Amino acid sequence: MGIKRMKISPLKIEILLFYYCRPTEDFPNYDSPAQRQAINEFIELGLLYGHDAETVDRLYPNIELEEADALPLYGANREALKLYVDALCRVELPTRKWVV
Repeated sequence: MGIKRMKISPLKIEILLFYYCRPTEDFPNYDSPAQRQAINEFIELGLLYGHDAETVDRLYPNIELEEADALPLYGANREALKLYVDALCRVELPTRKWVV
């Protein structure tokens, strides 16, 4: 499944905007089933990544162990998320019209 075919929900929008705006924090209640499923989907699509030992070594080669422990569980692929947020901002808001 590519990002163009991703089914989006308000929860998914909230998660992606959260990680875009707050890349150094963890999403609240990230371990609920719906959030866990969405986060796993974003990891598969390359929008988010987990801070496992291999990723931390690759992204932060000189980080101390205490600093690594303070990292959030997930990080954002800022370039991919910027494209997503820009596309989201281009969606026009619906307008209320009377139907006769």
